[in-house]
Amino acid sequence: MLDELAARFDDLEESRKALLQDLGARTPEQLSFQPEPTAWSMRQVAEHLWKVESAFLKAAQPPGAAGRLSLRNRLLRPVLWVIFRLGIRVQAPTRRVLPTESLDLAEIETRWQSTREDFRAFLEAIAPDQLSMARFEHPIAGPLTPVELLAFLSDHFAHHHRQLRRIAAAPGFPA
Repeated sequence: MLDELAARFDDLEESRKALLQDLGARTPEQLSFQPEPTAWSMRQVAEHLWKVESAFLKAAQPPGAAGRLSLRNRLLRPVLWVIFRLGIRVQAPTRRVLPTESLDLAEIETRWQSTREDFRAFLEAIAPDQLSMARFEHPIAGPLTPVELLAFLSDHFAHHHRQLRRIAAAPGFPA
């Protein structure tokens, strides 16, 4: 894997492992606790994080095929980064990545591990001349190169990690 991708991917993988280790130490009541009726539980956050990675990987395109940044993408991309960095709550831009009630944490972990292995293989196949070519499409941010996608996933992960801390600090969180 190219150095530009390897360090970012390894950081993302370490974050995933630490998150799953933390969630694995939680009780079923803690994993399913929702601080508000419309808020996500810890389990749902983990499922969403996996589904986002899976959706990007499934929709990966040949080098450069993701198109060009539109004016809308150019204007909204910085807004998206600010939203993630400030921890502002927003709705997922597509229903494909919304959590369900049917997967337990063990199943999420198994599927996420499989997705990560496929993602690693995908990134290992990227040649140096393909590094700056858009391969992924975000509904708001627009076309993303592999490096931009890894940066997005890292920011997205950090955004939801803060959400997990808020859930654990919410009134009524099970002991």
